[in-house]
Amino acid sequence: MAVSYGTVAVPSARAAVSATDPKGFGRIGYEVGSGAQSVWLGTQVPSKESGGVVAYCIQGGKSTPATGDQVISVATLDISTPRVSGLELTTPQMAYLLDKYKDSKDPAVQSALSLLVHANFEEDSTGSTVYSDPSAQNVVSDILKIVRANAPQIETQAQAYVAEAKASAAVGYQPGGVVGDTLRKGNIHSIGITNQAGTYIANVPLTITLSGPVVFNSTGTNTWSGTTQSQPLSLDWTATGNGQVSYSFTYKAARKTLTKLVNGQVQDTITYGNPAVGDPEEFTVSGPSWSVTYDFQPMGTSQLAKISDTGSFTDTFDAVSDPSYGGGKWLNLDGTQTPVPVTYTATAYYVGDTPPTQSGTVPAGATKIGSVDVVAKGPGKLTADFKADKPGFATVVWSVTKSAQPADVQQYIHADWADAYGIHAETTSYRRSVEVDSTMTIRETKSGTYLVDDLFVTGFPADHPDFTGDGYFAADTKVMKQTLLFFPEGQPVTEANKSNGEVIASVDVPAKNGFHANIGATDFKVKQDAVGNIPGTYVFVTSFAGDDRVKAFTSSVEDKNEQYLVSRLRPTLQTTASDTADGDKQVKPEPKQIITDKIWDVNKSLVPNTEYEIITTLHLTDGTPLLDEQGKPVFKRSVFAPQRSDDIASVSIEFDASKLAGKSVVVFEDIKQAGQTIAVHHDVNEKLQTVHVLEQTPLVPAKQAGLAITGSTTPMLGAASGGMLALGIGLLLMRRKDRI
Repeated sequence: MAVSYGTVAVPSARAAVSATDPKGFGRIGYEVGSGAQSVWLGTQVPSKESGGVVAYCIQGGKSTPATGDQVISVATLDISTPRVSGLELTTPQMAYLLDKYKDSKDPAVQSALSLLVHANFEEDSTGSTVYSDPSAQNVVSDILKIVRANAPQIETQAQAYVAEAKASAAVGYQPGGVVGDTLRKGNIHSIGITNQAGTYIANVPLTITLSGPVVFNSTGTNTWSGTTQSQPLSLDWTATGNGQVSYSFTYKAARKTLTKLVNGQVQDTITYGNPAVGDPEEFTVSGPSWSVTYDFQPMGTSQLAKISDTGSFTDTFDAVSDPSYGGGKWLNLDGTQTPVPVTYTATAYYVGDTPPTQSGTVPAGATKIGSVDVVAKGPGKLTADFKADKPGFATVVWSVTKSAQPADVQQYIHADWADAYGIHAETTSYRRSVEVDSTMTIRETKSGTYLVDDLFVTGFPADHPDFTGDGYFAADTKVMKQTLLFFPEGQPVTEANKSNGEVIASVDVPAKNGFHANIGATDFKVKQDAVGNIPGTYVFVTSFAGDDRVKAFTSSVEDKNEQYLVSRLRPTLQTTASDTADGDKQVKPEPKQIITDKIWDVNKSLVPNTEYEIITTLHLTDGTPLLDEQGKPVFKRSVFAPQRSDDIASVSIEFDASKLAGKSVVVFEDIKQAGQTIAVHHDVNEKLQTVHVLEQTPLVPAKQAGLAITGSTTPMLGAASGGMLALGIGLLLMRRKDRI
């Protein structure tokens, strides 16, 4: 028999307890009682089957093994059968005690352990010559009776060991958890070894090993060794790189089973030694895995406006952490929620008249426009403003320089970074402005007046329009447009009124620098009507639709050098009215008086062989129209087709002067062409157009005597004949003048 535990309890000298092995095998324990009522509580002799570790008997009704070599088989014992209240133990708890005290030489310890082995693992002593009832329970009860009668301190010691085993036997563990996933710093926590009740137990040897780019703060290495505590263990860590990490811990603990040594003839025994392969004393537990980020790689992409017409441009940059490094996480400053501030540098370069070729580095000698430092307070948008001093393409390169960051920030930055030079999205075109000087010339021909323009063009790139595009910036626009506009007389020639200008024609002109002479077309011709050149203003407009290298351009209609004014000289009328009968400026106060008005254009602007309409009206000197007997204005409409521009028209108009004695009549003239009035002569004060109506002549009574009658009829006849002749001539003239 065998037992072990706790403190040494020396039995009383009067008690029937002896530490001397009665068999002389050198066993450790007590012989308790005397005679037939005695029992050996202690170790059995170690053997090679017990692995050199002491054993304890589990069949108290059989004989003690003489040597440890009387073993015919070895078995694993994993289940206990408690038979004494207050001494109940599980197999792992018993294994804990046997392991802890296996080397004890104290008989009090070993006797208490032996009692616990009997109380929890006793087997029937079949074939016993000592007990009529060889059942395990009967044998245990007998052993306990002897102990209580002779050495109760052994049971007391055993009870103390039960309490220790239940509190200290490692039967479980807590694998723990992690704080700081994806961070630079954190801790592993809640690691511990537990007893049967799930309570953390102290002083269990423990080694924790980190796998991956991380170290313990307390050791500076990836391992920590120590013992468990009666509370969860927590250890801080710091990342040394980026990646996945994990931990495991190894702890020492007693076996969970015991080894049963079977003899077959004498008592079977159990031992802590010779463990089964599947029941180690060292356990390795895997903890969770997580990712750590020691540093990150700031980078980003930007979008620059494709076109700038002012030279000013703003690049909008999206600052991010490189998703291919460290999981793409932008780190916070240690122990804070504040993102690491990163200084980006944006540098703009002048490229020239053709877009840049993309390259990984900035070409040597690249012309710098300027640089801007911008601090990113975490991922997000940044902007950089630039002003180019000359037209052409410009490209922006963003970069991060680790050594240029503040000292406390550098540790978070993995390495320098810069995007490529000449990226399309980071390139803008500051477009050129075209300058066009021009002069118009007039070409008179037999069929009319033609307009021709000479252009002096500057401002295009030297190779314009040969650029064919690069897949992002479009090809050059090949031509300019030269357009002739016409503003009819009366329409203001202004930009505001440009839409009212008539497009005469347009031609294409190569969109390139240089002198473009004699820009003309058969349609660039002054408009004509039946009278001649239609009056108005002709304007040449040069326009360019624009492209990705050159701004759109349109010359102003208000440019005097590009205007040609066509004025039609309107007639200025001169008239002379007289009595048709005798050519003087007086008519009789009688019906059917005729005035003849001679009309000519002092400007000589009338077009030969062109019909004009003459409207003749009579007015009194106060401007009142002269009315006929129906109350309508007296007027005459005549047609005049001059053979020369200085031909004189003669118009005769009849009126009733019987009621106008002593008054004057003024002749008004209007000339129309194609229904439009082109000249008038309305002047009540014009003497040349005025004819006076004589006063009434009083009747004189004829003399009755003294008058000679010889030949008196002849003058009257002559007068009458003369009057008739004059009347005939007047009528003839009137008929003719109706068709002037």
